[in-house]
Amino acid sequence: MNVNSTARRLALATVAALAAAASLTACGPPDYNALGTVFDKSMHDGCVSTASKNNPAPLAEAYCSCVVTQLDQVPPQQRVGLNASSPQVTNAMSTCNAQVQASPPTNDMTVPPTNAGP
Repeated sequence: MNVNSTARRLALATVAALAAAASLTACGPPDYNALGTVFDKSMHDGCVSTASKNNPAPLAEAYCSCVVTQLDQVPPQQRVGLNASSPQVTNAMSTCNAQVQASPPTNDMTVPPTNAGP
């Protein structure tokens, strides 16, 4: 797996998902209590959809879940204004890319059996 190429594709997935998530507030003043949940789902689903086009599904899922978890540390009212160059986003992308590259998920999402012994 080409780490730099994968990192670029995953970053593009994050940018696309941010654009989709930001559009949630285009129809009027946001309800910040509900925005966090809606942002997370939109961000996750948009990221996975984009990242899965050029990456194995388990890798896309792991990366995008990590990005959402990282961005959950940003208050909902600030998430609305995030873009690809926001420090919170670039930090999340870097952290998650490093995490996924250090311990890539396998294509087999089943839990390995434990050795119960005789």
